[in-house]
Amino acid sequence: MNLVLQEILQSGKVRSHSGETFDLGFAHVPRQQGEFLQQLIFETKPKVSLEIGLAFGISALFISEAIRSVQGTRHIVIDPFQSDSFKNIGLNNLYNAGFEDLVEFHELPSCTVLPKLECAGTRIDFAFIDGAHSFEAVFVDMFYTDRILRVGGILAIDDTHFPAVLEALRHFLDSGRYSLVDTLTASSADQGPRWKKAIRVFIRGVCKYCPALKRILRLEFSDCNAQLALAPDVRCVALRKERES
Repeated sequence: MNLVLQEILQSGKVRSHSGETFDLGFAHVPRQQGEFLQQLIFETKPKVSLEIGLAFGISALFISEAIRSVQGTRHIVIDPFQSDSFKNIGLNNLYNAGFEDLVEFHELPSCTVLPKLECAGTRIDFAFIDGAHSFEAVFVDMFYTDRILRVGGILAIDDTHFPAVLEALRHFLDSGRYSLVDTLTASSADQGPRWKKAIRVFIRGVCKYCPALKRILRLEFSDCNAQLALAPDVRCVALRKERES
């Protein structure tokens, strides 16, 4: 773990460029979730990643560290409130950790930046959405991220215990173009009995080679409903893009 991230997690505080100190509060992902995102990156080895929502930069530090370790080349970060609400602390943390050459930062709304990235021909392999939490904002972020995410890429959505985020996720999954990779609860990374998880993984694997079975089971949607609607402490969901629209 890089020293900047380690110091922040140990102290629970961040500093601005001018030396002001602030408590982390709720404006960050916990260590367990950062490691969850890193594991997704270690397994998929993305070259280009995207993050919506920077705040104090904790998730971005976890992601950037993992992206560099798998020889990724670019981490695109979007946060329209970095200067005003967060005093550029997130950006400073990334630069102090040595990720300045990796990070491409946009201080504009994601609904403005994402279409521009598409027009520029940008393609990404991994995305983490943790921006505004209204239904409209989450759905728009997912819609435009999908347009630049490669088939086989991973889309992770934070705060799925929020009703609006969960509703946007359900609508998105109903397309049948994404499969559920993994989920993380706020209390534990254990997603229930191991045998149940093993069965779900096996069925999803079989369905990759049998599209008819996937349609019959409506696997992605039923998985989402069972694991999110009935587990209110689920915090983050990771999806894999299986095909284009």
